[in-house]
Amino acid sequence: MLKINKTVNFLIYALIIFGSFYRYLRVFPGFKFLNPAPYLLMIILILFIFHHIISKRYIPNLLKEIFIICFFLTLTFIYSSIKFGLNSQLQFFSDLIFPCFLVYYISVEGEFFQDKIKKIFIIFLIISFTLSTIEFYSTNILGFNFFAFSDFWLNNDNMGNSFHASKVNYLFLGYNIRPWGILAMPQASGSIFSFLAIYFLITLKIKKNRIDLIYLTISVLGIYFSGSRTALFTLIIGLFLIYYKSKYINQNKLSTNYLLNLILVLFIIVGVIYSLLVQDFGNSSNLFLVDFKNKIIGYYSNFENIFMVLFGSGDNPNIFYSEIGLINNIIRIGFFPLILVILLVIKLINEYNKGPIIFINKKNNITLLIISNVFLFSSLHYNTFRYPTNLLFALCIGLIIYNIKPKK
Repeated sequence: MLKINKTVNFLIYALIIFGSFYRYLRVFPGFKFLNPAPYLLMIILILFIFHHIISKRYIPNLLKEIFIICFFLTLTFIYSSIKFGLNSQLQFFSDLIFPCFLVYYISVEGEFFQDKIKKIFIIFLIISFTLSTIEFYSTNILGFNFFAFSDFWLNNDNMGNSFHASKVNYLFLGYNIRPWGILAMPQASGSIFSFLAIYFLITLKIKKNRIDLIYLTISVLGIYFSGSRTALFTLIIGLFLIYYKSKYINQNKLSTNYLLNLILVLFIIVGVIYSLLVQDFGNSSNLFLVDFKNKIIGYYSNFENIFMVLFGSGDNPNIFYSEIGLINNIIRIGFFPLILVILLVIKLINEYNKGPIIFINKKNNITLLIISNVFLFSSLHYNTFRYPTNLLFALCIGLIIYNIKPKK
């Protein structure tokens, strides 16, 4: 069993790190064969995790909702695969089904990742920032895109002629083309750096380690080069959460802590002013309200969609999805799984506030709770709940559950 656990740990670790450069690597001529690689690794991991479940015969109480959610999503996956073809549902599988298995495994066998999560974030940050910066520099300064996303998209049967150069107004740099990033979508890719910036800011507040300041700076630069309004908005939300939970993160009332809180407030003010004056959040908020009215309410009020309303549509090619990631995922998973997700979140919050429990590495758990919330906020606009960032989210949720132990 120990050898199997080591194999699973290695494969999960490798799968997450591979995601930090997977979409950049596959655009090169001759590397298109890498397209199915993550899905194959996920299937292998699910088989190992099934073996683990059968061997352990143990399901933590906090994971019952996860298993029911996974059951409903699997039914949707099977139904949609039969109706629309397996290839059309691979992203649905990797986005929403596989993370359920990952949450289970981490929540039971989390010790390895408890020690490795920061290293995973550091490696992920360095690789993704390096590639995004090369893409930005080669496209805007050298005049050609070193990573030929346009060629890949235009020659991909599943993508169609959907590639376009996305320009925004950068502070100090003016209008430039945004890098598509590790999720091949500027808005979503930029949000990853917000997620990482919040993580390293919290670790900086807790440990006052100068190297974390470097990682924080790299993360903020990643947000800047991404040109993503979604990332900026996500960062602002994360800063609010850090300020709100500051007494739990660092209870030492030192001058350095006050200084960091002051910097947080200034970041929030500057971020809000920048978003209002340079970027255009009004357009995004209007799109959200219009899409919510026309697509969520319209979709759910159509009796013909009753099965898909209840159990999810998967990636139905007949549905015109919104650019709002939250709306898309509600439609994809359906009413029952959505209710179960909400119940799981409520249960985690209640467990955290209950008296008869203890937390291992409590400060680390506060960190995971905050960045998990930040991640969910990032999905309000473009969908960030996709490989590999969904695995980072699953890793955080799994460790949160792993850290909740009954008081003896």
